Order: sequence, then structure tokens, then C-alpha cells
Amino acid sequence: MAIPKSVARLNVHVTNHVTRRFAGHLPGFAIVSHVGRRSGRTYETPVNMFRNGERYVFALTYGADSQWVTNVMTAGECEVRTRGTTVRLRDPKIFTDPQRRLVPAPVRLVLGAISVNEFLSMRPVASGDRHPLVVVMGVEGVGKTTVGRRLADELGVEFVDGDDEHSAEAKARMAAGIPLDDAARAPWLDRLNAILREHQSSALVLACSALTHAYRERLTQGVDNVTFVALVAPREVLEQRIADRRGHFAGTSLLDSQLETLELGDDVTTVDAAKPVDEIVAAAARVVS
Repeated sequence: MAIPKSVARLNVHVTNHVTRRFAGHLPGFAIVSHVGRRSGRTYETPVNMFRNGERYVFALTYGADSQWVTNVMTAGECEVRTRGTTVRLRDPKIFTDPQRRLVPAPVRLVLGAISVNEFLSMRPVASGDRHPLVVVMGVEGVGKTTVGRRLADELGVEFVDGDDEHSAEAKARMAAGIPLDDAARAPWLDRLNAILREHQSSALVLACSALTHAYRERLTQGVDNVTFVALVAPREVLEQRIADRRGHFAGTSLLDSQLETLELGDDVTTVDAAKPVDEIVAAAARVVS
């Protein structure tokens, strides 16, 4: 690596706080926004970036194993602020170029002096590049997992069941019939938000209760173009389905609180979940298309 990791750590705690003030406005600099793979937090890192035709080229002055590079490669996409404008980029590719041919001539001398020959290339996201991010939502027993998995198969994208992301403590609490309060629910929503961010370039169907507008805002913070498909069904249908299912940690004792909490606003599209599964999936697919 061209510059030692000790210097990189110093930059994280000291230098970056200064350079963030101007890096998003000056030529040759940018601020890249990236999401931590484990924390789910959004970070902003000043970088050296240059335009080469339709692609944006980053000089990896601290090497290809820098945290921000790893996060971007994992997500497949990021946002950068450059010359006062925010651009969303995708399709990251790391390459080695000892001649540094893709950066301006004066910069080659500087990068050569510190032996930088690793670069990251990305291209802007076009409108046709966007892929569906769908949240199949609703109260327990409405069929989120069943419909979500079938919808993902229909769209040819990955499916994630939000229930799998609950902590053991949260599952035990719900198994005892105790609804999650906002404090207990927040870390779960943040984990799901990180999953949505990671799939912005590859698409996803996520099954998640997403009961209130506030929960949905937290779930989609920093994520664009998420479609909420709200499954709804009469209480007697829900009770029967909950009674029939096996191996789930939540019983009928949570249904009252979830029905009371549920908010269906302009940010969701409802689908009748009392119909046969094939019809529900077809209706959900029409919402997404």
C-alpha cells in the first residue's frame, strides 16, 4: 500500500474532518458516501477522484483494502459529491495501472512519487439501471414471507425475510407475547436499512412488518425508490393463519397491538391478502411493474 495504515487512521480521526469542508467542491477531490457492512452507518470519506470519459476514476492512495473501498465493492454502488454536485455511481472495478494513464498528467507525478498504482473505476447510474426494491409489509399472519418469496421468484431477485434479522432477545420477547417498543425495534430497522442499501444495484424483495410511516422512513433512510406492498386481510383470516402456522416465534397475542399500530398511508399500495396466493402475487407484481 502506498501510504501506511497508521496515516490512514490519523486521517479518519483528524485530517478528514478538515478536508470534508472542501473536497466536494474542488477539482480532483470528492466525498464518497458509503455504508458500513456491519454497522449499517453511513460514512463520508474525502477521496481523490477524476473524470475519464463516462467513468469516474478514484486513486486508491491507501490501497484497495481501505474500508470505504470494501464497502463500495460490497454495495456495488455509492454516492459522491464532486464540484458541488451529487452523483450516484455503480459498477465498481478495481484495476492496477503503473503508468497512471487515466488521471491528469500533473497528478501522475504526485501519485508516482508515493507509488500509487491502484485505482477504482465507476460509472454513473442511468435511469434504466435502477432495480426494484420492494417491501412486502403488514401485520403478522398476513402472508408476508409466503408472498414475498413468491414475488422475488417472479421478479428474479433476492428475497430476505425480516424476521430472520431479529435478535434472539427480540424473538424471545415476542414469543412471550410482548410487543416490541420503538427502542427495541430501532436496531432491527437499521439492520434492514443496511440490507436495502446493499441491494440498490441488484434489487430485493424484503418481508417486513413496517407498520407505521415513521418505521418506513427509518427503514428506507438513504434509499431511493422503495415500493411498499401492504398486504391486508380480515382479522378472522389472520387469526386462522397464525393458528395454522408452525415453528414461528410470534403467536396471536401480538395481533391486537399490530392491528392497532398499523398505518396505511399514501406511501403504500394495499393488496387483498385474503385471496389465493397466486392472485396475491400477481397483484403485487402489478404494483411493482
